[in-house]
Formats: sequence, structure tokens, C-alpha cells
Amino acid sequence: QSPTTTTTTTQTTTTTTTSTENEPEEESDLRWVVCGRGVREGLKRCGEGGMDERHVDDLHEVRCCKDGEGAGGGWSHKCLDEEEYFDVLARTKVDWYDELCHEENFYDALEICDEAGGRLCTKEEVLNSCTKGTGCGHDNDLIWTCTPEDGECGQSSECCSGVCHGDGYCEPWW
Repeated sequence: QSPTTTTTTTQTTTTTTTSTENEPEEESDLRWVVCGRGVREGLKRCGEGGMDERHVDDLHEVRCCKDGEGAGGGWSHKCLDEEEYFDVLARTKVDWYDELCHEENFYDALEICDEAGGRLCTKEEVLNSCTKGTGCGHDNDLIWTCTPEDGECGQSSECCSGVCHGDGYCEPWW
């Protein structure tokens, strides 16, 4: 008598379900850096260029802005368009750190400005020369702005001040 051979086949099915409803947008790894003196007609061009998008881990110079009235305590009003930016103050030197002038990654720059009582400037504020002449010779350097690559927010850290509401727009936290 000959041996009997039995073959069994098993089929496995895997189902993966993905939901995109109400998932937070992924935060961009790119932010705008802008010439510290601003970029406008009649202004000398920075050696590094006028502006560019850079990865958040890159090192760039730091200048801070804040909204408010009355310069002093290291804060000054430098904006060329005084009507549009009437309450924007800027500074560069932050004296409680080991060094007054800073070249940092984006997230360290955010922290420095927050601890200085301000925030990173918007791309538009720096383009408008709000940070020009505030110190450390950064007028010829590309400095961090809080503006993400597409100009819209997906996370609150992509807002210069305020809270991102997930619709791409920032609203003040106050």
C-alpha cells in the first residue's frame, strides 16, 4: 500500500482601517528666515540672501518681537510701516543668557524670545525692517521667523503669538 499525502492551504486576510477625521495636521519642519535688516526696495541685500525656508534644526540668528507700546528695557520700535506695525517692538540682546547674541535652532529661538517676554517675529515684520539695528550685527544675517513654509498654522507653535485653531489661522491667546 502506498503512503497518503494531505496538503492543507490556509489563507489569512488582514484589514487595516485608517481614519483621517479630526487628526491634527502634521507640523511643518520648515520656517522662514529673513534678512535681519528687512527686505525692501532701497535696502542693501544680505550676504546670505533676502529670505529662505530652512529646517527647524538649522542654526540661525535670533531676534525677538513683542506687541505693545513704549520702547525701553532693550525693546525698540524700528518698523518702516508705522501705520501697519505701530505696536511692534523688537530686540536682539537677551542678557540673562551666557551670550547676548544668539545663533540657535528654531525651537531654542522660540524659548529665548518667550523668556525675554516676547515672541519670534513674523516674516512680514522682519521684511518690514522691524528688527533692523537692534544689535549683534544681525542686520546682514538670516534670522528666524515663526512663519511656517506655507504661512498657515497646523500647530500652535506655528503661530507667532496665540493659538492655532486648526483652520490654518492663528488667533491671539488673550
